Amino acid sequence: MSGKGSLLEHFRERVKILKHHPDQKEEMALLGVTESNETLVIQRALFEAEFVLPIGYFQSKNTPGYVGIHTPIYPAFSDTETQKRFLGFGPKMHVTQHALMHELEREIEDATRQLGVFCMMQILPGIPQVEVSIMEPSEILEVSKNTESLKMSGIARILVGNYEEVARDGYSQYQEIWTNLTSQKADLVLATITGRDSGSWTTVMRALENAAKIADADNGVIVLCTELTGELPRSLEIYRQVQDTETAEKFIRREKLPDADSAVSMINILSQYRVFFISRLDGELLEDINIMSLESVADLERLIANTGKCTILPDVHRMIM
Repeated sequence: MSGKGSLLEHFRERVKILKHHPDQKEEMALLGVTESNETLVIQRALFEAEFVLPIGYFQSKNTPGYVGIHTPIYPAFSDTETQKRFLGFGPKMHVTQHALMHELEREIEDATRQLGVFCMMQILPGIPQVEVSIMEPSEILEVSKNTESLKMSGIARILVGNYEEVARDGYSQYQEIWTNLTSQKADLVLATITGRDSGSWTTVMRALENAAKIADADNGVIVLCTELTGELPRSLEIYRQVQDTETAEKFIRREKLPDADSAVSMINILSQYRVFFISRLDGELLEDINIMSLESVADLERLIANTGKCTILPDVHRMIM
């Protein structure tokens, strides 16, 4: 036992944790220049390392800001200017600025190749152990009583190897697990978010967008379980102040906020559906943006009991709709 403890202590001493500061030029190293004359820079510690093994997890390719298999390395560990160029990366850029998106994709590949990253580890998230189906109120009530079952998340598989093979196999398996095949609409959608992004407004916005695709367009109800705390993002604070969907969209886009598209989509959903949150956010704050707060499982049970067909969507933000 003492030998094992000594070994662990030996490895702990060799582990060094660094914080990345994208605004500090002295911490960056030059990798090269792209075909479009953009400078490629990376965190100096990575540049000087003998071996770099990025560790990340698969997401839907429609996730705003997700740059694919190389998300754990670039532009995450580049400088502020580089990160700003990738702010709009995602579904809308694919449609409106297709050439720019391909240019940014080539930049990512150039940077990681020049850094010498050819091997990586990627986690394929597993779906929580809650059956996704259309349920009667009595059935979903039994699930809601066991709140821990709504918080479970897991790992379907860990892939390690050449990044091209990891990407090909991983995305194929991701689609098999997370593609929604339900065509039925539900009167109430109970959606959950687990994992490291459960407290992110960006994730919440995507979760609501996916849940709305399943909720009935007429009088649909969406209940979202999230770990959100703190204040509203600037985009939703604007909506809170103006209390009008069209006016809020105008001001949000005028300020060119990075979450503008997602925020506008969320605001429209809030105007069309009845939305409830189970979270640690202040109830009055939520009411100001047209969201009702559920304070207990009993509140959820009463809501479900007065609703027709229900469905549970675990980790709805990961789904491909």
